[in-house]
Amino acid sequence: MTARVGIKPGYILWTPEQDQYLSDHYNTPMRIAELCVGTGGHPPDAVYKRAGQLGLARRIRGASVIGTGPTALRALTLAARPEGVSAVEMGGRPAAALSCFSVLRKRGMLFRGALGVKTVRYFTTQSAADRYVAANLAAHKAKQHRPTLSIKARPGWERDAPMVITPRTKYTYAPPPPAVVYRTNTHSPL
Repeated sequence: MTARVGIKPGYILWTPEQDQYLSDHYNTPMRIAELCVGTGGHPPDAVYKRAGQLGLARRIRGASVIGTGPTALRALTLAARPEGVSAVEMGGRPAAALSCFSVLRKRGMLFRGALGVKTVRYFTTQSAADRYVAANLAAHKAKQHRPTLSIKARPGWERDAPMVITPRTKYTYAPPPPAVVYRTNTHSPL
């Protein structure tokens, strides 16, 4: 550590090797904490400041991250997994994650793998999305299938068929209403 006039005490000067490391890795999905370790222990505010002095901008694959921030980095990191990422796995509000996914999809950085209308996962490549859908679509459809009675399984009589009365048929009769009905649920008094 060298001392210079006008430098705060405890300030670590940047070496050309650290500048080169920052230039090589600042534009990647690497976290700022990892950049701090790789640059020799500089604090995060020093890393941001030095990147600004070097003219570096935090971008992901050539697209600006303005408006999506660390959510985009997290989305791309999780989407690189074989199972991809869903909005719920992002943490926080799912609506914010879907907004981020939409921005990244428009930029061509995320691809949609839809098993159903509400079951969607996002991936970094279209081939990964296709592989996931091919592997999981049958299981998803089997889980979603609700058996219903087919026409043949329904009772075998028509609407106008005569009633079937057997010796075991029971009749239930309601008691007659009182002679004077002052109020009912369906009719107003006269």
